[in-house]
Amino acid sequence: MTNVEVSGEGMIDGSGDLWMQRGGGGRGRGVAGPTNAQAAAQNIRGAGPADASTNASGTNSAARRGGGRPRLVCFSNCGHVRIADLHLQRQAVWCLHILYSRDVVVSNINIRAIERIPSSDGIDVDSSRDVQITHCDIDCNDDDIAIKCGKDEDGLRVNRPSENIIISDCAIGAGSGITMGSEVSGSIRHVLVERCKFTGSGEAARFKSQPSRGGVIEDVVYRDIQMENARVAFEFNLSWRMVGPVVPPAKVLTVVSNVQFINFTGTAQSAGSIQGLKNSPIKNIKFENCKFTAQRGLTVENAENLDFSGLDVKVAQGDPIIRRDGSPQPPPQPGGQPGTQP
Repeated sequence: MTNVEVSGEGMIDGSGDLWMQRGGGGRGRGVAGPTNAQAAAQNIRGAGPADASTNASGTNSAARRGGGRPRLVCFSNCGHVRIADLHLQRQAVWCLHILYSRDVVVSNINIRAIERIPSSDGIDVDSSRDVQITHCDIDCNDDDIAIKCGKDEDGLRVNRPSENIIISDCAIGAGSGITMGSEVSGSIRHVLVERCKFTGSGEAARFKSQPSRGGVIEDVVYRDIQMENARVAFEFNLSWRMVGPVVPPAKVLTVVSNVQFINFTGTAQSAGSIQGLKNSPIKNIKFENCKFTAQRGLTVENAENLDFSGLDVKVAQGDPIIRRDGSPQPPPQPGGQPGTQP
């Protein structure tokens, strides 16, 4: 569709807790958390016979036959889209999915999925361009906002990037923060994350891929970021979640370069990690005016040309920066700040 808007003060409830309780199939199935009995009862009464049929054990036979848990809202191949002022909750899997679309505005959306529903991402921007996400409040159990662009061979074949994306003035609670990846095969570029606050989040800035993905992540800026007891401030992991069956590496491994972190403040349990691949080190990461406290420092492995001159992290344990690959520690600068790593 072109020129489409979904807005208002209403709620869209995915009943993801009920879906999991009744054995909703597909990747990422997990143990159901607490359920809302009233919402579950309303869901059953409102469904048609095929949807509400149960077998002798009380499980939903239609759900068990399904190919996977359903996304809550998806715009696919759309242009000039606006979605605003809604409350979305209990998504069974991804909540708001922007796929193969352009010129999209997401504004003032409240997302809640606190029943421990696996893979309950808040907003996924997937192979889309010219996207603005602003003044959203998200609390979920996976990536709060994720930028994606296809996976492995199929993503390399389609080769549609996610680019020209601005995420601003968002409140991030539980979940894995604002993430690039892990589906990065079509490449991610020109992303700005600014004036966002992370409260009790798993991560703040997160980059993840696998050797099978390929693709490029470049020209990404996080600035004016507040953290309040985030678990991890920065995470780069190009060997993320390597569980079977492991797909063979792509001919060209994922490249991550030209990332800036500007004006980070607050508290975190760990400064995090920068973990590239031996044959594709992470390159050109710059920290500017990042001053916060953490229990543990930043570990670095397989990374080159990192500018730590603007990183001032006060740690309770160990060193603020720890090299894991035998490279020399960056020299201290006046005032105790770590220096630039060549």
